[in-house]
Amino acid sequence: MELKTVFAGRFIIEELAGTGGMGVVYRARDQQRDGAMVALKVLAPTAYVRHLHERFTREASVLSQLRHPGIVSYIDHGTTPQGEAFLVMEWLEGEDLDQRLARQGLTLPETVTVFRQIAEALSAAHRHGIVHRDLKPENIFLVGRHLDKVSLLDFGVARLVSSELTAAGLAVGTPLYMAPEQARGERNVGPAADVFTLGCVMFECLTGRLPFAGDHTSLIMASILLQEAPRLRTLRPAMPEAVEDLLARMLAKDPAQRPKDASALLRELVALGPLSDVPAPDAPSSTQRVPATTARPLSEEQQLVSIVVSVGANARHRAMLADAIRGRFGAHVELLVDGSMIAILAQTERMTATEQAVQAARCALLVREVEPSFRVAVTTGRGVVGAHLPSGEAIERAGTFLRTLAQLEPPPDSSGVWVDDVTAQLLDPRFQVGQTASGFRVIEGELPADEARPLLGKPTPCVGRDRELALLRMLLSECCEEPVARLAMLIAPPGIGKSRLRREFLRQVAAEVDGLQILVGRSDPTRAGAPYGLLWDAFRELFDIRDGEDPSTQQTKLRDRVRRFVPANEVQFVSEFLGELCGIPFPSESSPRLRDARSEPHSMFGHVSSALVSFFRAESTAHPVLLVLEDLQWGDVLTVRAVDTMLRECSDKPIMVLALARPEVDDLFPKLWSERKRQDFRLDGLTKKASTQLVARVLGEDVAPAIVARIVDQAAGNALFLEELIRFVVEGDSGAMPATVLAMLQARLKRLAPDLRRVLRAASVFGGTFWRGGVLALLGEHESGASVDDWLGSLVNQELVLRDAGGRFLGDVQYSFRHDLVREATYSMLTDADRIAGHRATAAFLESMGERDPRVLAEHFALGDMMTQAAGCYTKAAIDAFDQSDLQAVIPLTERAIVCGAEGELLGTLLTVRARAHALDCDFANVHPLLVRALPLLPRGGKAWYMAAGMMLMAAGILVRPEEVSRWGEELWAAECDAKSTVTRMEAAWLAAGYFARAGARAQAERHLAKMDEHVAPITSLFGKGLWRLAHAEYAWYLRPEPWAASTAAADAEGMFEACGHHRLVAFARIYRGISLAHVGNIDAGEQKLRAALAEAHRSREAWLISNATPYLAMLLLDKGDTGSIEEAERHLRAFLEQPGDRSFHGLSNAILAEILLLHGDIGSAEKHARLGLEMITGFSIYRAHASAVLTRILLRSRRAPEACSLVDAAIASYADGGCGFMEVGLWLAAFEAYAAAKSAAATRALEGAVERVRLRAEHILDADLRMRFLTKNAVNRRVLEEAEKLLPPSALEFATKHSQSHRSPSRGR
Repeated sequence: MELKTVFAGRFIIEELAGTGGMGVVYRARDQQRDGAMVALKVLAPTAYVRHLHERFTREASVLSQLRHPGIVSYIDHGTTPQGEAFLVMEWLEGEDLDQRLARQGLTLPETVTVFRQIAEALSAAHRHGIVHRDLKPENIFLVGRHLDKVSLLDFGVARLVSSELTAAGLAVGTPLYMAPEQARGERNVGPAADVFTLGCVMFECLTGRLPFAGDHTSLIMASILLQEAPRLRTLRPAMPEAVEDLLARMLAKDPAQRPKDASALLRELVALGPLSDVPAPDAPSSTQRVPATTARPLSEEQQLVSIVVSVGANARHRAMLADAIRGRFGAHVELLVDGSMIAILAQTERMTATEQAVQAARCALLVREVEPSFRVAVTTGRGVVGAHLPSGEAIERAGTFLRTLAQLEPPPDSSGVWVDDVTAQLLDPRFQVGQTASGFRVIEGELPADEARPLLGKPTPCVGRDRELALLRMLLSECCEEPVARLAMLIAPPGIGKSRLRREFLRQVAAEVDGLQILVGRSDPTRAGAPYGLLWDAFRELFDIRDGEDPSTQQTKLRDRVRRFVPANEVQFVSEFLGELCGIPFPSESSPRLRDARSEPHSMFGHVSSALVSFFRAESTAHPVLLVLEDLQWGDVLTVRAVDTMLRECSDKPIMVLALARPEVDDLFPKLWSERKRQDFRLDGLTKKASTQLVARVLGEDVAPAIVARIVDQAAGNALFLEELIRFVVEGDSGAMPATVLAMLQARLKRLAPDLRRVLRAASVFGGTFWRGGVLALLGEHESGASVDDWLGSLVNQELVLRDAGGRFLGDVQYSFRHDLVREATYSMLTDADRIAGHRATAAFLESMGERDPRVLAEHFALGDMMTQAAGCYTKAAIDAFDQSDLQAVIPLTERAIVCGAEGELLGTLLTVRARAHALDCDFANVHPLLVRALPLLPRGGKAWYMAAGMMLMAAGILVRPEEVSRWGEELWAAECDAKSTVTRMEAAWLAAGYFARAGARAQAERHLAKMDEHVAPITSLFGKGLWRLAHAEYAWYLRPEPWAASTAAADAEGMFEACGHHRLVAFARIYRGISLAHVGNIDAGEQKLRAALAEAHRSREAWLISNATPYLAMLLLDKGDTGSIEEAERHLRAFLEQPGDRSFHGLSNAILAEILLLHGDIGSAEKHARLGLEMITGFSIYRAHASAVLTRILLRSRRAPEACSLVDAAIASYADGGCGFMEVGLWLAAFEAYAAAKSAAATRALEGAVERVRLRAEHILDADLRMRFLTKNAVNRRVLEEAEKLLPPSALEFATKHSQSHRSPSRGR
């Protein structure tokens, strides 16, 4: 229509305001009302079908009857001479509620203000017998954007553009806001339908989400019909109960339970009175949801539900078909207003999962037979069983499936019944299931079913494992007879029969081996990775410990058991540290070693390992020992390392370790016990012969072969499947058995009494192990202890759970699930609300019982949506993991804490712990940005701050950021140190001093050493004093002509770190002790120290430690000079260079490898590696001295003396101010060789310089024997003296002669 056109002789068209499927709306001026603006709606020519024209005229008629400030005002309607129907209403400026909610949400008072006005306006319509039927945010207009001026729009019109249902000509309303009676297509829809619709809109305003949703129109309406809307306070806990109650009644399925009309609703809204200011909702988030409280916790459960959805139009036989489905299949059927039909089949107590899928498939095939034009789909999933009908995942899956089908191009052929994967897998072979080109499965028909057969049953024995049992018994016999320690592993997926084989093995050997001591350690997923988690239960059971006992009683029990075989002089040490392992702390006042270990948690592992070794050595001297570790895949690094140490140190004792694990164990623990001659037993499924034997023995020899064959085939060798299938037979089931373990177990669990299922659901929250008191806590105050005891006893009798001997908690009975999969199946039956509430209650229970593992608590807090508490526990767990050298666990634990919302100081601590783990992995590119984020979050002068600052200095140096190095070097000592941080400041200062020493920065290194000297006196911790001595060792080694001082300081540090059990720093001290001993000529002792350090580095898999140890050991082996040692050095270097490591250490290793290649005569490769080494050495520039000396000799072999002279000139000049420690003599010797080759007079000066540097070092060695070794056994020194003897006057070598004479005189000792 042209602008400025006069329409109907009255209205001047100003602009096109909007278009839709029914017509167009113009803004126009009314000439009869002084040019007032109006909204002119004109019915489109394409909309002239009878029912749409009737609705258009109905709106005009309704509006003409209604006069209310809250209803858009009617002005005129009619038909033009050209036959165009039109309706004129007042023009409104502002926005509709949908636009407002998209722009800004509403607070609680604002929402109630808006809805009081809506109810008041709607009351006028209801009094006139008018039902709106299409209330939604778009039809609620805020005039002038004011919340106190509301106007209702669009009475009696369903827009084509808003709903596919309108196009069908059957539905009135918008699906997302329809009342149940509208979704069913009932003819007599009253005012209560508008109340329901307003409930949907109010729910959206208060929560930011709709109460009902779905991926397909049919499923939206099914959700409205079948699902209860979430309770308001489960999403918005701050909402008043009165508002929640009113909204719940507005959304009731039964119209009689709602306020009967808008007037009744208005009275209730007014009765709410003044309301507190609850803010507008945020965007919907799963973390906002809190569990709904019920009168009886865990009273709801999820079960398997099948949904049959048929989509079609103009169905003639729907009512008859619905009655047939209800009668034949016992399904709940809903007929929807769009022509669709929903049938829901929920599992009954006697129905297996397969039988349910079969019923759903037959129901769908019946629909296809009666209505061939329908698209029919079947989906299966879990649904909540409550007061109404199952809903949830099953309906959501159906909607997603239908939406995917609808989006296929070209549209899929409608023949057959479409099924999802779950349904298809549950169906037995009698159903012909094909697959379309687009990948969907389709049921094409059903073959005749086999005749059902009667069944009998018996208990299940262990069969088919004779070979494994014989081999395990032989292995134990070998342990006892040799004697020798042995390790075996049973590896298989869940359900194959590891535990059954283990039980049979223990039964046999307990009767056969006299005096055999059996210890059984277990773990489960909720305790995965907990320190010593696998050994905790084993030792507490051995010591007969109960949680809650008086600590002195526990200590006495432990000490008495230890004293039985452990030597008297070791009883205290073993008792104290086994007590630490299994949660029985001894007083530390009289035990400095225990006190130091507790103050430095990361040192604890060394002492615990030593205590384990002493205990097992003593026990196995008295009698054979069998240690069983179940579910090693849920174990921890500390247990693995401790068992490895025990087997190594007790290799000549009658000890057998039997570990049971799933196949992923080798991924979780790479190179697991690879050095212990581990013998693996990888269990396959039971053979058909063994499975048949088991079935026959349980069910009897007369059982029909077809039944045996069917059970055996379905079990597919899985012992758990087989056992469960036999139980189905024993319990009187017939027909096809389930094809998936989860569905099979849930089907069996469904047969239990409701109270038994409820107890199992409560128990499943704990994990594989649970406690009577814990179950009682989850079930709530309504249950008595006697009832819970009866229920647990019944579950034990039905072989679903086991009552454990002993238990962790004093006065409480401990149970465990018989199979992990039973627990998993039960856990999957929990509703979301019960799962959240259950984990919260579990965390509270475990805390009250003294649970000490933060990982266990963190998992329950996280699953209970208590993210602040979870973040704190994950942080503590990450710190514990780092302190115990379990670096593999640090990063995932910090990630979990961050995901849980850690912030502030807690986040800073997490980032620091993570940075430390990356540093030990030589990943300094990640260390630096983590510390940049962490330091501003940490209190200056606190422990975490000092650690972060020290690492930041080292990382900045390695990454060549000199300004940051200078800044943090100042910050370390400028900050005011709190009383708890003195040792950590010493650790940060050690990092700084060590970096400056390696970097050749003498002044900075000496400054930090002086500060350490100044502050060490008050420190009583051996760990802190060890750091101080280690810093002096590094300084003497890198920057002073004092190799013996380096050796002495390193020896002090090694002893201190050994005393406090810090394995990492013991190895670090051994590196400097070893290389300095070798440097002064004690090569054998030095080699022993370096090999021990490298072995510990590889055991802990710490790249930083490996990077420090490898090049020094290679250097020593090269100096030994024999072919075998040189070849070993090359192997070490090449292996190290293939792995991630520090760039400077890789540079030093390339230089050493170049020396070896030069010995081989491969000059080209030698030069390549030497130059690469010089290029790579950046952060620790002191190593450039050695690389320069090596490249000088290579250049001389290539007859390039001038180039060699230039190289050594530059190198010597760069170390003129501070020297280069142990590498200095070699550099001056290389200079002499270069100048001599160039026939330069500087050769004599260089040789004199080399002699002088040998003299300075010799004078600092007080032991005459070692001094002589330094002069004669050190290859570089020996060469210097040999050249000096030829070219220099005797006076230059007087010191060597004097030392030789001193060596011939009686030694003065060290």
